Amino acid sequence: MRKEALSKRLAMSDREFVAINEKLLTQFKTLDFSDIKSIHIFLPIASKREPDTFLMIDWLQKNHPDIQLLVPKADFETNLMSHHYYLEGTDLLNNNHQIPEPQNAALFIGTPDMVIVPLLAFDKNGFRVGYGKGFYDRYL
Repeated sequence: MRKEALSKRLAMSDREFVAINEKLLTQFKTLDFSDIKSIHIFLPIASKREPDTFLMIDWLQKNHPDIQLLVPKADFETNLMSHHYYLEGTDLLNNNHQIPEPQNAALFIGTPDMVIVPLLAFDKNGFRVGYGKGFYDRYL
């Protein structure tokens, strides 16, 4: 399932990719953010054509500047991730897996009010399929 989903994603044209990202942003904007103080949001692996969450981040910064944005940093030895305050794009550097990660941003201690989770696919029951390392499974 993972290979098939990734293959379909990589086969999208640039136009399809942009259109899907616009649809995701449109849906994202319909969420109720009135009681949200912090959001953990994954950062996209561009080479795997993951959804462009920077569009969501930009929209949140303009429309909900009071919400704290948090991004993950992965530890591939323990398969755990930490959560850091988002400092625009200037603090990000791709790790060995091409995932943008914060370098100097402060660690967030606590539980975010919302978590935006990456996925490759989902099954008929709505269960998520990721890349198989279980970072988000362990965290959630």
